[in-house]
Amino acid sequence: MGVELLSPAGNLEKLRLAFAYGADAAYLGLSDFSLRSNAKNFTTDDLEQVRALKAGSGKRLYCTLNMLFDEANLALLKEQLPVIKTWPFDAFIISDIGLVPLLQDALGPSVELHLSTQASCTNSSSASMYQKMGFRRVILGRETPLKDIRRIKDANPDLELEVFVHGAMCMAYSGRCLLSSHLTGRSANLPMELSTAPKRGDGIGGRTAKGCVLPGDRAGWIHHHSLIQGPVHDRSSAAVGRLWR
Repeated sequence: MGVELLSPAGNLEKLRLAFAYGADAAYLGLSDFSLRSNAKNFTTDDLEQVRALKAGSGKRLYCTLNMLFDEANLALLKEQLPVIKTWPFDAFIISDIGLVPLLQDALGPSVELHLSTQASCTNSSSASMYQKMGFRRVILGRETPLKDIRRIKDANPDLELEVFVHGAMCMAYSGRCLLSSHLTGRSANLPMELSTAPKRGDGIGGRTAKGCVLPGDRAGWIHHHSLIQGPVHDRSSAAVGRLWR
């Protein structure tokens, strides 16, 4: 496998565009379980078109179930697993470890699992632990520097790594979205995710906006040669699906 270019797809139109313009794979959220619930997302009404699009393109498709599940949402997921099983997903992106046995029992022990960046995996020991738990791929916290990505890959040569090469950078560590929770009174790890990343029109690239210094957009594509020739030469590079509001 060469480097995989992975793109977000918030709806059918964006999925078509991602595949048409060169993405090797796309990730999408189901309407009941997506952190990007302001996106249109996907429902069973889209299933046949998604099947046809995937079959015609030969591309890979990943389902994001990367919220943290409370009891109500966990019960809803269990109820919908028979329907989710009918979708043409090649892998599931999760951060709640309780979903590992749940998905393995419902979809088979060989179900492909990818650890979400929401889990904040940034070192080789954590990556090794997740691989032993059944994850084929770890999507590293986007704060992970290139030198550490190399160390993680060297320590776990059989583990697929995914890194973000484009998209917004949050003010918090990936998955530790406490500031947006404090500002809004709603968890940032449940549907209706609320980002403290810069909004369009705010200053970015280290400039001050509304009294706060904001990080610039992720620009990992600048270092794509180092990534391809180094730690992710046979793995995935992703563009993050940030909803600008």
